[in-house]
Amino acid sequence: MPEPPATFTTAGTARGAVLAWPLLLSTGAGGLAMGAACRQAGMSLPLATLFSAGVYSGTAQALALQLWSAVPPLLAILLAAGAVNLRYLVMGARLATLYPGLPWRRMLPSLAIYGDATWMIAAGEAERGRPDAGILFGASAVTVVGWVGGTVIGYGAAFSLAGGWAAAAAFIPLGFIVAYIPDQWRGRATALPWIVSAAVALLALPVLAAHWAMLLGGAAGTAVAVMRDDG
Repeated sequence: MPEPPATFTTAGTARGAVLAWPLLLSTGAGGLAMGAACRQAGMSLPLATLFSAGVYSGTAQALALQLWSAVPPLLAILLAAGAVNLRYLVMGARLATLYPGLPWRRMLPSLAIYGDATWMIAAGEAERGRPDAGILFGASAVTVVGWVGGTVIGYGAAFSLAGGWAAAAAFIPLGFIVAYIPDQWRGRATALPWIVSAAVALLALPVLAAHWAMLLGGAAGTAVAVMRDDG
């Protein structure tokens, strides 16, 4: 049976938004923490808003804030942000196989705003016979609203980064991603890259910061997956 052709439809965009509505809450919660952190770092509200809308990456933004100072080391921030987001090269390449033949211009808006969880939603839908790139865009647009809106509210509100609420805000997005892991399971071929990725990250964690350990583990798992595909 031939695969259905890739499309980008308004109906798909609406479906993506509906599927991703829980992310409006989770990314909004994370945005609250980011807004408060930007305020504490001395950013103005317009700069904090632009920071979240332009960078739109919790990991990269958290790393940038760690390096933030009166005279931010821009080169170091750019290199670090690029390093922690290298996984998007692999994820983007996967999107090309999920939406074959779709003009790259149609994908540009989605590529600018998609994240881990919305990528999982779109990939799962495509692999179930719904290769509509509108799903990726609609789901990702929801997370943009949550993240940027949360940043603005968190900046202006008397929100504290301490306590159980802040911890919950950090783990809600992770829980949503974990819920989509079964959609990404492809049997024994999937197991080895996942095991290698987790093992390398855990081994690196005692000597590296968490974001670098995550990056190293992801790179190791990706390398194993690529070598298996080439073999």
